[in-house]
Amino acid sequence: MGGQVRGKILLGALPTIAPYFLPEIIYSFRKKYPAVDLMLHEDTTQQLLRALEENELDLALISEAPRNPRIEIQQLFSEELFLCLPTLHPLLQRKQVNAADLRREKFILMQDGHCLGDQTQQFCHSSGFQPEISCRSVQITTVLAMIQAGLGISLIPEMASPRSTKEGIVCRSLDGLRPRREIALALSRERKPSLCVLELAKFVRDRATGVGPKRGFNGQ
Repeated sequence: MGGQVRGKILLGALPTIAPYFLPEIIYSFRKKYPAVDLMLHEDTTQQLLRALEENELDLALISEAPRNPRIEIQQLFSEELFLCLPTLHPLLQRKQVNAADLRREKFILMQDGHCLGDQTQQFCHSSGFQPEISCRSVQITTVLAMIQAGLGISLIPEMASPRSTKEGIVCRSLDGLRPRREIALALSRERKPSLCVLELAKFVRDRATGVGPKRGFNGQ
């Protein structure tokens, strides 16, 4: 009405993406389109794809989804998974740390079904060992707190990794093959997106274009 973009958007996102990538996007989008009601829902990639198929979501930010003829996948960017260690961990005395050095370490991972936990295990398997998992969580902040307490190590996405050793955690790149994850935007192929959904998708793609290859978030 009157050329104003209005409506309701149901946006899904992984909990390992939403708090780090979306706040700036949502703020800018709502500032430009105040008549749009935007609702955010966090879940695993599997559940987000199911919600898209059942028209419970308009679009979703996911990682490494399987092929699905009913879902359109738009690749946005990839990011490194950093090795995160407590500040007094012996591995920090080495100039270089590779995957083989992690064989005897205890891992703290996201719960089963969360992409990040699966990606960490896949990396360990491809490096020739089965990771010893000491505990799991559904929150990445809990994983980081466990690392800080010295209960284990983990692989944490670049966008979620602590920026300062003051937090009791040191994040560094692995030597040799470095684990990464792909971030994508998913939409249903079976219904035409509204104008406001298309506009939000553009905001997401524009933000993704500005993500640098290393420390691309928060201007660091």
